[in-house]
Order: sequence, then structure tokens, then C-alpha cells
Amino acid sequence: MAARRLTLLAKYFPPVRGGMEQHAGLLTRAVSDVFDTTVIAHGEGRKTIRESLYGAQIVRCGTLATLFSQPISPAYGREMRRSQPDIVHLHAPNVLATLAALRAPRSARIVVTHHADILGREPLRSLALMAYRRVIARAAAVIVSSRNLARFSLDLPDCAGRLHVIPFSTEPELESFLADDAVRTEAAALRTRLIAPDQMLCVFVGRLVPYKGLDVLLHAMAQVPSLALAVIGDGPLMEESRALVQSLGMQSRVHFLGAAEERVKQATYGAANIFAMPSVTTAEAFGISQIEAMRWGLPVVTTDLPSGVPEVGVPGETSLIVKPRDIAALAAALQRLCNDADMRRRMGEAGRTRARTLYSFDAFRTRMRDFYTGVLA
Repeated sequence: MAARRLTLLAKYFPPVRGGMEQHAGLLTRAVSDVFDTTVIAHGEGRKTIRESLYGAQIVRCGTLATLFSQPISPAYGREMRRSQPDIVHLHAPNVLATLAALRAPRSARIVVTHHADILGREPLRSLALMAYRRVIARAAAVIVSSRNLARFSLDLPDCAGRLHVIPFSTEPELESFLADDAVRTEAAALRTRLIAPDQMLCVFVGRLVPYKGLDVLLHAMAQVPSLALAVIGDGPLMEESRALVQSLGMQSRVHFLGAAEERVKQATYGAANIFAMPSVTTAEAFGISQIEAMRWGLPVVTTDLPSGVPEVGVPGETSLIVKPRDIAALAAALQRLCNDADMRRRMGEAGRTRARTLYSFDAFRTRMRDFYTGVLA
């Protein structure tokens, strides 16, 4: 029997960076050996490019322009139908992919992963939501990464009987970094380079965009003088963030490492004492970097968003949770961890265990294969 055809509708695809992109790449790797997998994504140039990656065909559709954060790729819907899918898996929000899913063959089963609600201006948001809910009505199944995400979503209608909670995972290569003595040696050298002997190190990982809340973290750091910060990521707020660091007089304590390669990122986790993810809006739907930090045994400080963010860990057990944009509460949580080595150790060990069992790539691969088989049945 020929392999069933799976078509993933993504916004972008690795090596483009981002949480949704990382998840799409992991999903492709998890199932492409048992499903004939095609990924339709927006390209970064005007020409449509086809390539093989992770055992799947990747179609990066030529993009003419980007309007309100939405790439405009005329070939997107045509390429979806050309793939002749048995399953169409939409990763939302992505307006053009939503419209493409509405054109899926009637014989295809539609699956939707709801990563986050649609954010944008009216009336464009309402128009996009109308199309999205038409897709949801037709979908055989809807996936969310956490129950919190479904509970607080303004965009998801009642999906009783069709809603599946499938957590995200980390990349399988993480295990090799954790076991690599050379990476740990690099981590020790990085720690020596970045901080003074009487300091601790906090790490922030993410694009420098407003919803990530780096400005809130920097203001909180100003109240915790014993803590240094390593910032991994790049983005439109880089210069503004550097200027804020200078205005707060923290040039010696805050280190911008840029969009570091994976090995440097993992070594930075290994060098750190604390991980902070101070996101301020539901555009942060989950936060895979939390899992990576937990796998390295780091206690996490994050925010009580109405999304999957606070559910990645266990509040009080692996994580300290504060209100979004609450500088004083964030500073107090960081200071508390700085002052209590036993708390850091307990939370780090609990996080390591949770990440290793619940969020492993092997567990994710098994869940997704079983899920697709059930959809086809």
C-alpha cells in the first residue's frame, strides 16, 4: 500500500528561525518516514523553490510582498492542491494558508494546529477569522499545545470531540549537546568571560520583538545587581534594547550574543543559573525555549499569560510565574532564585525530569504518528 500523502501548510520553514518554524521542522522529521510529506511554506524571495529536507518535499512559494506581517505568495494554494493530499495540516495563524486549506480536496482530512489567536487590525482581523472558522468547522481535528491555550482562545469555537492536546518538543540533537563534554567546557569558558565571580547568569532566548518583553526584563535586572544577562536573539528592537541597557547603566552586566548558532545557544544554557521568558502577550503561545532551559536543569521565570506559557512547567515546582509587565514582581522572582541555591537546584531537577519525559522528541513522534493514523481511520 502506498504511503498516505500529508501536506503541511506552514508560514515559513527552517532554516528560518522561530517557534512555529521549529515546530514545523520537528513535525516533518517525526513523520516523513511513514507519510509521503510535502511542506508548503512562504519563501523569502520571488521565485518558488523546491527542495528535499528531512525526508520531505519542501516547496517555498515565491513571495511578492508582505502586508501586515502576512506574506503574499500567489502559488501557495495551487501548490497545496498539486500535492494531492490525504491530510492537510494547517498551522495557524496564517491567512494565506487558511484560504488554501479551504480549497483542499473534499476527500482530504483537514487538521489544524492552533498556535495562537489572530492578532491584527480591524476589519482585516474579522475577515481572517471568518475564513479561519470555516476551516475549523470542516476540520477533522484541532490540536493545541496546552489546555490553557484552548480555554482562553477568542478565536477557537467549540471543538468538543475534536480537540487534542499535543505538547511541543525539543529537537533530538539537544540530547547530544547535553552529553557533549566539549559543550560543557565551552559553557564554563563562556561563564568566565561573561560574568564576575560574585555574579550569577540569567539567559533570555528569543527574537527581539515587542511581545517577548525584553524591555521588562531589563528594567527588572536593574533591581538585581548580582545578576548578569545573556541575550540570545536578534530582531527589530536590537538597537532600542542596547540603548535601554546603556540608559540603565548595565553595559557590564548585559551581553547581546545575537542570533547565535545552536551550539553557542546550548553552551549558554549550560553556563546560566536562571532562564527568563518575560513575554507580555498571547503571541507567545508556548515557548519551546522553556523546555530547552528545563532540560539543562535551569529554574524558569516566566509570565502568567492566558496561553500555554505557564503550563509548560509546573508553577512553584519548575517555574516562578509573575504577572506580565510587572517589573517589581519579575525582579523579586529573580532575586529570590539568586538568594536560594537549594530552590534553584530543586526546581532545576524537577524541570529536567519533566522535560525529559513529557517533551522528548520520541514522545512527540509517537503522539503525532498515532494521531495521524487516527485521523485517517
